Amino acid sequence: MSILFSDIRSFTSISENMNPGENFGFINSFLRNIGPVIRNNNGFIDKYIGDAIMALFPGFPDNAVQAAMDMQKNISIYNKHNSYLPPISIGVGVHYGKLMLGIIGESKRMESTVISDAVNLASRIESLTKRYKAKILVSEDTICSLTKKSDLNFRKIDIVRVKGKKMGISLYEILDEEIDSLTRKKIASSALFEKGIEFFQKGDLYRSRKNFVEILKIKAEDHPAKLFLERINFHIKSGIGIGWDGILEMDTK
Repeated sequence: MSILFSDIRSFTSISENMNPGENFGFINSFLRNIGPVIRNNNGFIDKYIGDAIMALFPGFPDNAVQAAMDMQKNISIYNKHNSYLPPISIGVGVHYGKLMLGIIGESKRMESTVISDAVNLASRIESLTKRYKAKILVSEDTICSLTKKSDLNFRKIDIVRVKGKKMGISLYEILDEEIDSLTRKKIASSALFEKGIEFFQKGDLYRSRKNFVEILKIKAEDHPAKLFLERINFHIKSGIGIGWDGILEMDTK
């Protein structure tokens, strides 16, 4: 299955200006808009975690990725129709992998849930959307398992080794050209970005830097490109090697 996690950005700062009743109303208003999007893409909601959602999509991950894009479009419509509320944004992470759906608990309290390493990884991918200021991030397993890959715009933005994992994972940003002008600029420079990552992994820092400088000339607000340029400049200035295959080790908490 595909596992999708979504989370409202800056929810704490939004909710602190509301009383408990208003908070419930706000969250339920948001969920009434997002729930149908997930079901319309053949997924089902496994659980709500405060303002976060965990959803599952049987079969190939195309539906999960489409749901993520539809959720982002829905948020834009939601903000226009609820102009009296602070505008909200969400981060969405998707991973495709093996899992087990079952029952946990004891005789007085039971619930259905899924348990697997794939679930943990999907949650961490969602949390990385904050670092990269990305709307949608997915794993390489998700990209490789798509049946209609040619219909999507996406770019590889990093290789990370998250806390608790031995191997690095490639992260991809889904780019829906209908969202905004920044996304269209990202699509235009996606090949340049991936080549910059390739140079970086090979230790060719100066050629890598040249690529990311060019990307930022195309669109200065490309945050993942800024992060890579900062990392490259740090290694050049300090003379420290790029380490374990150039993979960024980080704690996503």
